[in-house]
Amino acid sequence: MDFPPTWVVLPAEDYELATPRIEGELTAEVMAQVRRSGRILDHFKIVIGGSKQLEVDIDLHALMPLGDFKGWRMTGQFWPRDLAFRQNTFSTAWIDAIVTIGMREVKTFDQNGAEIPQREVLRIVEAAAEEEGCPEGASFRWAVVAAEDNFLRMQLQSLPGQAVLLSGKALLKG
Repeated sequence: MDFPPTWVVLPAEDYELATPRIEGELTAEVMAQVRRSGRILDHFKIVIGGSKQLEVDIDLHALMPLGDFKGWRMTGQFWPRDLAFRQNTFSTAWIDAIVTIGMREVKTFDQNGAEIPQREVLRIVEAAAEEEGCPEGASFRWAVVAAEDNFLRMQLQSLPGQAVLLSGKALLKG
């Protein structure tokens, strides 16, 4: 693991609003508060930055296994700086996939590459929610993970279920 050549020490009041100082396409920094004695306090935060947008291309049927979604894709772009990692975790909060579609933060495409209007996707999800045993949505989150090559990587993780339900489960919060 590579460490920065020098440690940057910021005043305590700058901790909450600190932004990454490393430059590159995608950067991640772990920030911690340190007492004058050198003891690290019991909390940390991850700060993500970079000059390149993260591009997502997801099999919508894998995310939410509804028959109408076979062959469909969900695509979008996210700025690393806009990802809000929670204190003491290496992941963001769960993001409701259906909400991102409804807010037009991502686009959906069929197997032929034709864009599907967001209202059509929402109609299919609402109709499926009324059927017994159908998923009521899907959520995803970003995480910083250690890869096999010993470098940090961004990973997009997903689970079936609405973000509000996943966020309420202690083991899935972070």
